[in-house]
Amino acid sequence: LDMVIYALQASKLDAKADWFGKPAEGATKPAGKPLAIAVSSPSLALDTKAETLAPTSLDLKVGDLPVKFDVQGEKLFSAYVLNGKIVIAKTSARDLMKSFDIEPPVTSDPKALTAFSLSSDFRLTEKQLQLSALDLALDDTAVKGTLGIDDLKAMALRFDLDVNGIDLDRYMAPTKKEEK
Repeated sequence: LDMVIYALQASKLDAKADWFGKPAEGATKPAGKPLAIAVSSPSLALDTKAETLAPTSLDLKVGDLPVKFDVQGEKLFSAYVLNGKIVIAKTSARDLMKSFDIEPPVTSDPKALTAFSLSSDFRLTEKQLQLSALDLALDDTAVKGTLGIDDLKAMALRFDLDVNGIDLDRYMAPTKKEEK
């Protein structure tokens, strides 16, 4: 019995997994706690014959990082092209680090790394990644513009960014005076 599936459609997609990572050399099990991954979508339509992904919304959560994608695709099994929008609602960068089992740095300003958000249109092909209408915020710093990797193999970057300013001192380790 030969069977070929030309379309995959899902309603109310909800999937969860734990990623344990790659064990260190010589170890039999990964170190640390597993990273929880979840994806949900009200509907997903993939046409394998036409190699298309119909416009859909995906809610992805990796650790405590919530990411929303509005995406559509074509030529998925050849010279793929994915277009859409990515949004990370305002969250704490410190809390995100902890959810990835990364110890946040001690900073001179205890409020540093407490606010992070991102919004951007994107285009991903097998050769390039382009972010346009980029709007990224880290604490009081706002970054707007475009960012791209023109050649994913060579990691050739292209960017046109406007940064309102950044106070690097608040991200530095506290001085001896501040610690007292």
